[in-house]
Amino acid sequence: MGGGGGVSDTDTPLSFSLGSGSSESEEYVIAYGEVYNNKIKTIEVAFTDNQRESQSVINNGYLFIRTKYKGGIKSLKGIDDNGNILFTIGANEA
Repeated sequence: MGGGGGVSDTDTPLSFSLGSGSSESEEYVIAYGEVYNNKIKTIEVAFTDNQRESQSVINNGYLFIRTKYKGGIKSLKGIDDNGNILFTIGANEA
């Protein structure tokens, strides 16, 4: 997954948007969205270099910003309080 785009269908547990940019001194990728399923408490993003980041859902939303990076995003997961993956966008990996 890379570039810009997203899903915002309230029939899905969460929405997402992806973006990236660069200047002479900075490169970045962002992923953000709204969580519609109140059982999803954590969002995990996997980047194309296999680095992963996770964060708690705050006010029904999430925002990831990774600077000094020009790669993409492989997957985004919605996870409940017990560590169960409730929803995956992108590559379905373990």
